[in-house]
Amino acid sequence: MTQTDSLLANFDERAKALVAEIHEIKRTLSRQSVELLARMGERLATLKGRLKGEKQWEGVLRQHLHISPVAANNYIRLHEWSKTKPGLFDRLKEMGVGKARPLLALPWAQS
Repeated sequence: MTQTDSLLANFDERAKALVAEIHEIKRTLSRQSVELLARMGERLATLKGRLKGEKQWEGVLRQHLHISPVAANNYIRLHEWSKTKPGLFDRLKEMGVGKARPLLALPWAQS
């Protein structure tokens, strides 16, 4: 029995149910966050295509959206993966934003 299990053993049934609900909310929030970042990546890619050059792109990112170019490219990549690598995207959703973000910056992810 783990420490968490022994802690839960002292809870009444409603408290145990609340703990389970909170875990599910956290998982849902994590999945939705990755999905929302992919949607933002789609819009960023469209915006980038409408601007004239990297200087204008970076200016809009920094001055209007308060997003670094690296983060924007990661979100665009996440959107691309949602379309071209759905299995990987599903795994990233399950991992959540915190764990998925570093993977987007890895060299193999850049291609």
